[in-house]
Amino acid sequence: MLGEGRGLLIPFADSKAIAERVIELLDNDTERHAMRKRAYMLGREMTWPRVAQRYLESFVQAAEERKQRPRAALRCRRWTRAPYLLPLNLNHLPSNDR
Repeated sequence: MLGEGRGLLIPFADSKAIAERVIELLDNDTERHAMRKRAYMLGREMTWPRVAQRYLESFVQAAEERKQRPRAALRCRRWTRAPYLLPLNLNHLPSNDR
């Protein structure tokens, strides 16, 4: 989360280090705003609609891979009767959600 200039790592419970970095950031508008912007841009990728879309894409991909190799998920006999191994049916979703 803090990588790529989106934040800072400061030693735990080191109030002097925290104060020094806060003062440095308050004195450097350019660095502070650039860090804020990078953190904001990453945060926009983590909004619920985007996360939900990535989950859906992952489920669709898993379903497609299962169609190509349907027995791969059934290699272990104890899983052969598991209800969650049924094919994923996404036909009820609008086409722009698939």
